[in-house]
Amino acid sequence: MIFYNQNDYAHLPYPSAGFPEENIRDAGCGVCSASMVVENMTGQPFSVEESAAFALASGARDNDGTDMEKLAPAL
Repeated sequence: MIFYNQNDYAHLPYPSAGFPEENIRDAGCGVCSASMVVENMTGQPFSVEESAAFALASGARDNDGTDMEKLAPAL
């Protein structure tokens, strides 16, 4: 089983309008979860970096973290 720990991604920016300096460690539990679900269910790679970019591009990043009601349908 593939597992990603958001604490390993302090180097990966994950900004929001209210928190432009945040990173995956600070607010990326939804991003890491999305990567794990996709990779474990499909067997296809979907890195935390890809997941973060996807969340940002789909408008799922908000000031509380990741809006899973936006991210899940986009995935």
